[in-house]
This record gives sequence, structure tokens and C-alpha cells, in this order.
Amino acid sequence: MLLESLFWVYILALLVLVVTKFRSRDFFESLPSLIWSITMLIPFWIQKDSFNPETINLQGFSLLGVGLMLLIGDSVQGRRFAILDTTPSPGLSIAAQSLFILVAGAQVVHLGFLQEKNQVIQWIINGSLKSNFQPLFMEQYAYFNVGLLVASPLALSVLLKSKRVGFAICFYILTVFYCLNLSTERAVIMALLGVFLFGLELTHYFSRRIWLILTTLLLIPIMVYYSLLSVKGLGALNAQVPKETIQEQVKKGLFKPAPNEPISSGDRFRVLRVTEEYAEVSRAAKILNRAFYETFVLPAESSQRWYSFFRRTSDEKAVYSSNAELFGLKYELLGPHNLVGIWGYARRFPEQYSEMTFSRASIDAEAHARGGKWELVLVLLALLAIRLAIKFFMVRSPWGESLNCCCLTIFALALPQASIFALLIHYGIIFFIFTMFLHYQYCKKYMQEDYISGDRSF
Repeated sequence: MLLESLFWVYILALLVLVVTKFRSRDFFESLPSLIWSITMLIPFWIQKDSFNPETINLQGFSLLGVGLMLLIGDSVQGRRFAILDTTPSPGLSIAAQSLFILVAGAQVVHLGFLQEKNQVIQWIINGSLKSNFQPLFMEQYAYFNVGLLVASPLALSVLLKSKRVGFAICFYILTVFYCLNLSTERAVIMALLGVFLFGLELTHYFSRRIWLILTTLLLIPIMVYYSLLSVKGLGALNAQVPKETIQEQVKKGLFKPAPNEPISSGDRFRVLRVTEEYAEVSRAAKILNRAFYETFVLPAESSQRWYSFFRRTSDEKAVYSSNAELFGLKYELLGPHNLVGIWGYARRFPEQYSEMTFSRASIDAEAHARGGKWELVLVLLALLAIRLAIKFFMVRSPWGESLNCCCLTIFALALPQASIFALLIHYGIIFFIFTMFLHYQYCKKYMQEDYISGDRSF
């Protein structure tokens, strides 16, 4: 009852924040809270009845804790410099593009050293580069993210601020194509980041009313189409699968439910998508369902698997080792992401997932798995500090707005799938904050100083 009351209070506060920021042309400042609620909190609330009852309250209060920290950080009105123009020079764009190309090229060269060149070319031709490159990509995870999530957004924003829209579009397409061949998650982040950056530029030419109309016209057909799928029981969030179908797949070994674990909404969709009925669904419906599954089903469910696997007793003693032994897994030989991936997905759906499956954990689930409730509290405080640092070093200028847009977008999209350390290092947030700090100090020292607390261009 308490969890339900807090949930609705939080949703009401979030709506007030979003409306207030939108009316004050400060919409990007509410992005972390909004994306966290859309991808984690609301999907959890929809799916919670299909989760393990022992973990529902713990996960629910943890998600609300993260949401509260983000809501506080987004609501604080930072004091910013008002700078008329700090448009970056073209040389900075060349430097950022060069860094991205250097990192991307170094990874391709490294791949060539580890594999036969003909084999690499064959992977590219048959479209299997991503699956074959994945183990190598995991070894170079940090370098890949620095090049993709730091250098390329900065290069794109500089090109846009320099009014080189043609070059910006070409560079954006190249970047998204690069990530599509290596990492689907990073491709989604880059695609959304590019949309936000282009949108940030267009806000100088279109009013908020036009943006609201365009967004509504885009969302209405998508929601109507998905509603039609849901009515038929074919939606990713509410897949309706007869017990006979589940039992049939269990007999065939296609689905192996875990002991003492309920069948989740995601499990039902994974059962559904290999049936003959779902094979007859149109390609457009499958693409839409896949998007809903990756965005609204998997993040909350994957984090729940972490809470369920890395359980703790009342005195905070970890008991995950017994779970590992139960499923024949050795924790010492496997990383936690691979361990939960095997336990939560590969062993339940052996035909759909391999033993190399990795289960992503939200920032709260990973903190609880590693150190229990006290580490979770520390991570929540660190999260608030990071959000306030981003707000404090924000400068109201063309370059400052682009930096803020890049940083907030990556920050918001990384929370459902990254630890606090991965957020800072692998996703490049520490680099963005450092860049914002340098820009802040430069403006403070060399530009006319004018502290304000008013609204910005978006």
C-alpha cells in the first residue's frame, strides 16, 4: 500500500516538473527523470505482478529512490552564465571527428590483427560482424564508448553550431551505421542523441506548440497500432499465451522455467514470438513489438532478475553463491552480467539465448548486488551529486546548451543499464562534466559575467 501511494505521488510530481520545464522552455532539464520513469518505473509497475514477490518491494523502493534523486536534481534551479555567443571554432570539430575516427579505426585494425582479413570482410558481407565482434568489443568497452559517446556527439554538436548541417547529417549517419554493426544499445543512444541535438537546433526556428503537435502526430499512430496488437494479445507488454502453449514448449525444451520463479511478462512474450501465430504477424508489427520489448519490458525485468539472483539475508549477507551452485554455475569463472544472463535467460530459453548472454542491470540493481542496501544509498547520493554537477556547470550559450544536451541524454539513457562506475567512465559522463567545467571556467574568466536563473532556449 505504501509503495503504491509513493508511486502515484512521484508520478504526479513528475508531471508537474515536466509541464513546468516545458512551459519555461527548459524541457531538457527534466529528461533524466522522464526517461527513468518511462523505461524503468512505469514498466516495473505494469509488470510487477509477474515478478518474484520477494523482490517487488525492494526493487520498487529502489526505483523510487533513484527517481527521487533525479527529480530533486532536475527541479533545482541552477544559476547559469548568460553568454550571447560562444560558437566553437571549426578546428574543434575537426579534432572531435578525428578522435572518433581514430578510435573507430584503431578497433577495426585491432580486429584485423586478431582475425584473418578475409574473415573480417566475410563478416561484414553477411552482416554477422556484430555477433563475431562482441567478445572483442567487450575487451575494448571503455575505448569504444569514449570514441562513440564522447567524441562523436561533440563533433556533431560543433558541426551543427557551425551551421554545417550537411556535414552533420553525413557524420550522424556514419556514426549510427558504425554502432549498428557493433552494439545495438549504443546505436539507440546515438540515434536518440542525434535527434535531440538536431531538435535543439530546430527549436530556434519553431515554437513549442509546433513541437508538441509534431510529437503528438508521431506518437498517435504508433500507440494506436500497438493498442491493436495488445487487444489481440500479441503486444510485448501483455502477451497472452495459453497454458497449453507454454506446456508444449516446456516439453520440447524450448522453455525451462526456473524453480520458485514466476513466469514474467517478458517470458510470455519470448514464448509467444516462436509460435506459428506470431510468425504470421506483419514485419512492421514485429519491429514495433521489438522496440517496445527492448524499451519497456526488458530493462525492468532484467533488473528484477538481478534482485532475484543476488539476494541477501536480513543481516545483508549475500546468498548468490547458493544460486550459482544450484544452476551449475561457478561465480569465480563468470562475471555477474554473464552469470545473471545465463541464469535468467540462456537456461530458460536455450534456443533463443547462448551461454554468452549478458544481462544488463540498472544502476540500483547493480549497486544492491555488489554491496546491499548501504551501497545502494551511497550510489543514490552519488547520483544526485552527478546531476547537480551537470546543472552547476551549465552555461547558457550555444556551446553550453549542446554540451548539456549531450551529457543529459547519455546520462538519462545509461541509468537503466549501467553501474555508477560505468556511467562515469564507460559512458563518458566524467568527460562531459570535465568539458562543461572547462567551458564554465573559460566563460567565467574571459566572457562578460551575468548570472541568471531564468529560462533557456529549450
